[in-house]
Amino acid sequence: MWRTISTGPAMPITLLSWNVNGARAVYRNGFLSWLAQAAEGGPRLSEGGLRLSEGGLRSLDILCLQETRAEPSQLPPEMLQPPPYTGFWTHSTRRKGHSGTAILSRLQPRAVDYGIGSPEFDDEGRTIVIITHEDEVAERAHRVVRIDDGLVSQDYLNENLQGVA
Repeated sequence: MWRTISTGPAMPITLLSWNVNGARAVYRNGFLSWLAQAAEGGPRLSEGGLRLSEGGLRSLDILCLQETRAEPSQLPPEMLQPPPYTGFWTHSTRRKGHSGTAILSRLQPRAVDYGIGSPEFDDEGRTIVIITHEDEVAERAHRVVRIDDGLVSQDYLNENLQGVA
């Protein structure tokens, strides 16, 4: 989903959130070429993957990836830190090949935080928070554990995650 966020009168940013269903697979299917074009404002995502189309989009400032399903050591360096972006990656320490998120940002963050302070969730590698501006706009790449997975109760969510998302 493309989204432009106004961070004040002088600087809107363009943010894309994408469930890649595996960083290694998306890398093999031309992700870096697509990302280089996104940095210039050219491509768009469409259903079915990395199709390109014309469109006068702003260049992509922040890309949030979910379900990366890989440890950083399993990815090539050019995927981890693709110019002109700075990459921030996390992965599941509990189950190999599950979950994982990343943020690729052209904006230099003032702060980066991994997780929400709860090992029950943080071990799954589902949350990265970057703060990019003086007005402390936080961009979050996260995927909350579903309640029906039986991993967490609604009471736990109500007590511990208010105001997180």
